[in-house]
Amino acid sequence: MSDLIASETAHPEGESFLASNPPAASWPVDTPGGRVHAEWCDDAPVTREGSLIFFFQFLEAGGRWDELTKLIPLTYS
Repeated sequence: MSDLIASETAHPEGESFLASNPPAASWPVDTPGGRVHAEWCDDAPVTREGSLIFFFQFLEAGGRWDELTKLIPLTYS
C-alpha cells in the first residue's frame, strides 16, 4: 500500500495555458450592487479593488450579504 501512495503525486501539475485557448476577457460577477464584469490584467501589480469583487460575489451567492445588512442599521440620505 505504501508503494502505491509513494508513486502518486499529492499535488499534480495544474492546467497549462494554451495560446489557442485564451481566457475570457471578462467574467460576469453577481454582487450585492448588481452584475459587474471582472477583468484580469497581468501587467498590473496591484488593482484598486483587488479580489474584493469575488468576496462580494461569495457574500451575495450565499445569502450572507442580506444577513449582514440586517445587523447593520445604516440609513442613507
